[in-house]
Amino acid sequence: MKGLKVLLAAGMVASLLIGCTSVEEAINVEVDGDSNAEATVAEETGAEETAEESAETGDVSNAALTVPVVKDGVTVQGSDCVDVFFDWDAVEGADGYEVSSEMKFSEESEYKESDTGVEEVTEPGYSCGAQDDFDFRIKVRSFKGEGSNKEYSDWSEPASGTTKRDLNEKWDSSYDEFIKTVSDGLKNGFTDEQKGKLDISDVFYNAGEDMGFAYYTKDIDGDGTAELILTGYVKGVIDADQGIIYDMYTMQNGKMVQVFNAGERDKYFLCYNNMIAKDASAGADFASYAYYKYANGKLEIVESVFQAEKAGSDQAVYYRSNKEPGEDKSNEITSEEAENIRNLSKYRCQSFCGSDLN
Repeated sequence: MKGLKVLLAAGMVASLLIGCTSVEEAINVEVDGDSNAEATVAEETGAEETAEESAETGDVSNAALTVPVVKDGVTVQGSDCVDVFFDWDAVEGADGYEVSSEMKFSEESEYKESDTGVEEVTEPGYSCGAQDDFDFRIKVRSFKGEGSNKEYSDWSEPASGTTKRDLNEKWDSSYDEFIKTVSDGLKNGFTDEQKGKLDISDVFYNAGEDMGFAYYTKDIDGDGTAELILTGYVKGVIDADQGIIYDMYTMQNGKMVQVFNAGERDKYFLCYNNMIAKDASAGADFASYAYYKYANGKLEIVESVFQAEKAGSDQAVYYRSNKEPGEDKSNEITSEEAENIRNLSKYRCQSFCGSDLN
């Protein structure tokens, strides 16, 4: 299994690929008339069998715990391999989640279970990674309590993902001409005419010799058309803002359209769940982190965390909102809560292995 590894999205050390335990499927039986008695007996028998199985495994089912709904995995370019990131909505009342996974080479048809057991995570996210083309499939259940008092939900429906990149993403030749112009400008200097025509961040015009730039393509919203990302980094410095996005473009009606570009006081990043993160500031009195869903060339705000002065006070506090930063100050949070949101696995920033522009 060349290059295979599993990374916990909760930030744990890479471990061996985990295996899946068996998952019982609920069967709904429709009954009427004289079959009611038979159905009741069957239900009681089934309940007794489930109780016996739970006693054998030590698992206690809790109907009050919601079964997680796991989204199919997002393919992410990691630092030394390709990751598949899975996430699900947090379950109210849960203390954590158990994750069971299977894997196979992409060209194989049968998934294989691992004998390394079930992994436990505390937040709703999980990553698998490999350096070759692998398919992954996971199931998740929520739990609360600890030790012998643990109670579990049922297992989720399986979700799947792959490290194999979709080679059918549509590439438009308009990107080629644009990339060549930007690359030539970085190497030889931009003319005034180019500056007037190019719709790119000012950082490309003012960068020092230590700055490197690259482009990367990925179909972020899954519509079959690859978006074009312009990114930058400090030459010779590992992990120095390697995931920053200065400009992003897409194709609409046969034309290249800019989705956004970074300003002097803001940066954009691509999160592990393919949302767009924006890190911005407006001086010492205001700083924000906003998270957007991207689709059809537009960004839609999902969540923001920002620091601003409290009304009637010169004290800077944190707020959480589902609106643009600064628009809603009804939900004040602590600095620790703000940091916890930023550190969620789904908001981890992707790194780019792009093609150099300069």
